[in-house]
Amino acid sequence: MDEDGAHAAVGGEADDVEQNDDKYTGWQPLEHAPTNVVYMGRCVADGREVIKKVARYAETGQGVPYHIVREVSILKGIDHPNVVKLIEVVHKEDDVSLVYEFLPHDLRQLLDIKRDWLKELEKAAPIHPDFDLLTHPAIGDKQMKGYFRQVLEGVSFLHSRCILHRDLKPTDLRIDATNTIKISNFRLARTFTLPLRTYTHEVVTLWYRAPEILLGQKRYDTSIDMWSAGCILAEIITGNAIFMGDSEIDQLYHIFRLLGTPTPAVWPKIRSLPDYKATFPDWPSRTFTACVKGITPEGEDLISNLLAYDSSRRLTARRALSHEFFEDVKDWVGPTTRPEPPPKAPESTP
Repeated sequence: MDEDGAHAAVGGEADDVEQNDDKYTGWQPLEHAPTNVVYMGRCVADGREVIKKVARYAETGQGVPYHIVREVSILKGIDHPNVVKLIEVVHKEDDVSLVYEFLPHDLRQLLDIKRDWLKELEKAAPIHPDFDLLTHPAIGDKQMKGYFRQVLEGVSFLHSRCILHRDLKPTDLRIDATNTIKISNFRLARTFTLPLRTYTHEVVTLWYRAPEILLGQKRYDTSIDMWSAGCILAEIITGNAIFMGDSEIDQLYHIFRLLGTPTPAVWPKIRSLPDYKATFPDWPSRTFTACVKGITPEGEDLISNLLAYDSSRRLTARRALSHEFFEDVKDWVGPTTRPEPPPKAPESTP
């Protein structure tokens, strides 16, 4: 996008809105940073809660930040139940405000609760041994599958519109009052065209980053989002991230220890990647049942087809939605209001 097109993406939307706050009331600051402030308020017309992100750029002398331009240009033209809604954009002389629907809850919060309950129930003498984790309306198996199905629906829609999210993770999977998952945080998202262009590899939070990006590949496609989806699936089952590296090389080694050190037999292009080293330690592959406790055979098959080294072998979001992993929730209708999460797992002596 050129400079004129960039400003049109922001300024064009602002032409349709009044540059004041008479549509909203009760703005309260939530977050402060040197160049932006986040507020929560309420829509006067219908009473719904909204969030406003104000990006100030006057002191930088560089105009509207490009990530804002990109986020607006992507979100203003799409409407899907599993993607966060950008309500409006207000472009002023020295700042730009983005108003979104307010989504205070995220999937990570539920996974933290699930992880702690799993730990509690594994103890020799749990305080509440009769707690039914499998069927709990907020964190039970069907609800978690339902959430993951919604994530794939949102990803499938984005990919059908030639949009790469490039930073899928549980904290950016928000849950609204109707129990609907919405993909948010489009700071790193971008549109793509064919043939593929060279893109930056500084994308995706480390734990959810595909191995080809960790090894320096700069031409990539929707398959990087599907790797992230595979990581999220494992996390939905156990409550813990599957690969928790603290640096790029450590992240790679976490992946290698589970999937095995890749060879050309499983990843034909591995030796052509910029950061490939023939001296990588040689680890054998392990089964997902060894590290994703509670995974079913259907879940293991799905995750193995998402966390494939060869990106051309990864399932698309649309194909993943038809996987037998979802068979038992095919006709299941989840709660239409967000279920109340269980209390935190009690502290007890192991």
